[in-house]
Amino acid sequence: PLADATFAAAEWLLRLFEPDVAANPEIVELRIGDFGVLVGPQCSGIEGFALIAGFMALYLAMFRRDLRFPRALILIPVGIALSWLLNVVRIVSLVMIGAHVSPELAVEGFHSHAGWLMFTLLSLSLAAAAHGAPWLRRAAPVRAARPARALPPLPEDWNAARILPFVAFMATALLSSTFLETPEIAYPARFAATLAALLFFRRALARLDWRVDPAAVALGVAIGVAWVVTAEAPPAEDPLGAALAALPLWAFALWVATRVLGTAVLVPIVEELVFRSYLIERLDPGARIGRAAGLVVAIAISTGLFAALHDRWVAAALAGLVFAGFALRRGRIADAIWCHAAANATIAAAALATGRWALI
Repeated sequence: PLADATFAAAEWLLRLFEPDVAANPEIVELRIGDFGVLVGPQCSGIEGFALIAGFMALYLAMFRRDLRFPRALILIPVGIALSWLLNVVRIVSLVMIGAHVSPELAVEGFHSHAGWLMFTLLSLSLAAAAHGAPWLRRAAPVRAARPARALPPLPEDWNAARILPFVAFMATALLSSTFLETPEIAYPARFAATLAALLFFRRALARLDWRVDPAAVALGVAIGVAWVVTAEAPPAEDPLGAALAALPLWAFALWVATRVLGTAVLVPIVEELVFRSYLIERLDPGARIGRAAGLVVAIAISTGLFAALHDRWVAAALAGLVFAGFALRRGRIADAIWCHAAANATIAAAALATGRWALI
C-alpha cells in the first residue's frame, strides 16, 4: 500500500511539470520518452522511515535534558511524513534528470545518493527547528543568585567548532555524489569548504593542547600500514583513474595535493572532533577511562557511526576504538587526532606512491 501511494503521488507531482508522462500502474513505471523508473516496494520510502525515526530517537535521547516531553515526540511522526514527501520529490527528480539531463547521472549518481542527501538535510532541519522552537525546548531554571551565562560568539563556540566542519565535509560529499557521475573528482571543492569551516573556528581550535604524542603517532602509522596491507586489489575498471587521466596537468596536481592534504590533515581533525569529542561527551557527560556502562555505550555508538562512513567498516571500527582510547587516556582529543592523522598520512603516502587512489 505504501508503494502504491508513493507511485500515485509521484505521478501526480510529475504531471505538474511534464505533460507527456507515461504511467503504467501494472508494472509501477513512470516514463518520459526513453527513460523510465520502476517505483517498486523498495522505492516506497519505508527505509527512510526507519532512518529518520532512528535518528530522531537518538537525537531525543541526546538532548533529553533540553527538550520538553512528551511534546518533543512529535518530531518522529513529523520526520516520517516529511521523509515520505521528500522521497516522492526524489523519484520525480530522478525521472526528470534521466529524461532531460543524463541517464548515467540519474542512475549512477542521483539515484544512489539523493536519498542520503535528503535524509541529511531533513535531519539537520528537524534538529535546528527543535532547538529554535520555544514550544519544544525546556525552559532554563531560574537562578536568582547567578546571572545567565552569555553564549560565546559563534567562531569561539566549542560545540559548533566540533560539529560544523564535519557537516561541511559530509554535505559536500553528498552533493558531489548526487550530482556528479565521478564524485571523487570534486575533492578540491570539498577540501576548500572543510578548510574554510576549520579556519572559521580557528580560535576555538587553538585552545586545544596540540603537543605531539609519540605513542599516538607510532600506533597511527601501524594502523595505516595494516590498512594498506589488507586492502583489496584494485578493480579492473577504474572510473576515477580514467577521470583523473582526462584532467589537465594543473587540475590533476591540484586534485592530488588537496586529496593528500585533506586525507592526512583535515579528515582526522573533523572526524575526531565530532566522533571522539562531541558524541562521546554528549552521550556520556564527563566520559573518562575508569567509568563503566555509560562510557561503553558512548564509545560503541560513536565508533559504530564512524565505521558506517567507511566501506571497510570492521577495520574502521577497530581503528576507531584505538582513536577513542587515545582521546580518553589523558582527556586530550588532540592525541586521537595525531593518531588518526598518522594513520591517514601513511595511507595517503601509499596511494601517492602507487597511484591506488581507492586506498583513500
